[in-house]
Amino acid sequence: MTIRDTSQACNGYSGTSITVAKPATLQPGDTMLVGVMAGVGVTISAPSGWSLVDASPDDTAYTDRSWRMWVFGRVAGSSEPSSYVFRSDVATALAAHLVAYEGSASVDVSAGEYDGVSQLNISWQAALPDITTTVDGCTIVYLIGLSNGQSADIAGVSAGTLRDVQTTSYRDTAIADLDAPVAGVYADVKATISSWGEVPSVAVALVPGTIGVSVVVTPATAQVVASGTRQFSATVYNATDPSVTWSVVAGGAGGSIDASGLYTAPPGTGTDTVRATSVEDPSAYAEATITIVPLATIVPVRIRFERRGVVDVT
Repeated sequence: MTIRDTSQACNGYSGTSITVAKPATLQPGDTMLVGVMAGVGVTISAPSGWSLVDASPDDTAYTDRSWRMWVFGRVAGSSEPSSYVFRSDVATALAAHLVAYEGSASVDVSAGEYDGVSQLNISWQAALPDITTTVDGCTIVYLIGLSNGQSADIAGVSAGTLRDVQTTSYRDTAIADLDAPVAGVYADVKATISSWGEVPSVAVALVPGTIGVSVVVTPATAQVVASGTRQFSATVYNATDPSVTWSVVAGGAGGSIDASGLYTAPPGTGTDTVRATSVEDPSAYAEATITIVPLATIVPVRIRFERRGVVDVT
């Protein structure tokens, strides 16, 4: 799978939430993974629509310097918010890295192992989790954190590609990935760091799947004056044929829309819903909601001027 885009965030030295921006070039149907690094004994919750994929072990043997990487996943819909808020049940330093891969996939972590994870490393190399893939053509994604951000950073990985790194004054997070063309065990991948630090990480395998057709209508909502018009557009993703058919969903105010997406409102007020349906896959469609508002009422005003400067308005 091909990486689409990434975004990063940190919440300062302490807080109960972290806000991660939607990747700028995200498209409907993309698979998103976000890694949130937090202290042990902390529970991270995700916003609606995100599912917990996995978390590195909660190793309380290193209470003074022990961190975890929480990973959540989501398939992007036709309309995504501008950012996502992940929350902690206690105030703690948080760092996050979000990555989007082109096309929908299922996520497999059932064979992931965590040898050497959540332990202090003084060798300047940290072992990333081993993972076993069960089908050909997977992409293994490593979501990596580093607790010592004063002088250290994640400089590379021994296999695959270090895609994106975020360095702050106190935390470092990174994303790396590795093509897994043949099913089997992928082991002994190491992250190189510029100094010692604790390196929590999670490895997940993106299992290739069928990419569905999706449609986005712009604008998603609109106001149109009675008997007025409004132009709508539609974008079709993951299809060779970009064309759509336009229709007005029955039961509304009674407007109409032509083949180019030009909507014409009825004389009265109310609400209409217009739909753009993919020609290639008629099961894929998107809708926009239209509120029809009345024309402004213009009341004529007659003004009579008297010679003595008195104005009489009727």
